[in-house]
Amino acid sequence: MISSKNIRDTVLTRSLFRSDEDWQRVQQAAMDVRGLETPPEDIHIDHRYTFEELKIIPQDFRRELLEVIAGTHDPNAQLFFNSIHPVKVFNLSITNPDAIEATHQRMSEHLHPEGQPWKRRDMPRTSFVFLNDEDGLTPQEQSHAAQNEAEQALGAYWNALEGTIDPNKVNNAANNALIGNVEEVAQQIVERFHHDDRIMAWFDFFNHDSARVCRNMTAYMQKVAPRVEELIRRN
Repeated sequence: MISSKNIRDTVLTRSLFRSDEDWQRVQQAAMDVRGLETPPEDIHIDHRYTFEELKIIPQDFRRELLEVIAGTHDPNAQLFFNSIHPVKVFNLSITNPDAIEATHQRMSEHLHPEGQPWKRRDMPRTSFVFLNDEDGLTPQEQSHAAQNEAEQALGAYWNALEGTIDPNKVNNAANNALIGNVEEVAQQIVERFHHDDRIMAWFDFFNHDSARVCRNMTAYMQKVAPRVEELIRRN
């Protein structure tokens, strides 16, 4: 059973903000809204929802099969979750490499004891895949077409999020995507990822052509994956 009484209170403090300026703006807003005369050191936020006890959690299930994954790179959240139960991590495709490695280090030390030992595959590395293996094109033409597809898709992505296209962010996202023909994508995987990483590949991003998505997925598994294994063996 769970009700709103079981939900943790939200309390804003300086530690949750990136800069003193951000925190001061929030303090000022609290003073204005709540009629305070001095800046508060902590700001309690009312629960967004109030609800009675609900029985939405299964009571009879095989607990050993339960795998909990948190979609967050907040270190405090990761540590809190793992103080209760083994909780793995899911990352965004645009997460920078330093954050990835820091997360692996932190989780290897703080994963709940019932879930130890931590493995790199416990945090899937998500990546947009703009693969072109279309018939009738040379490898160079496939590469050029894939680059165009990626540029359009990633530009639309950031435009939808922010209202304007930021070329730097598009380039950063492209650096985290797998783009090109079969050989190029295979080389990028080997160069960019640790051999023990697990890749969660997104093929349908900005692509509503179901048949094309299926062709890309087939090419990835039948051509890219074997080529990656071959390159790893050579190294």
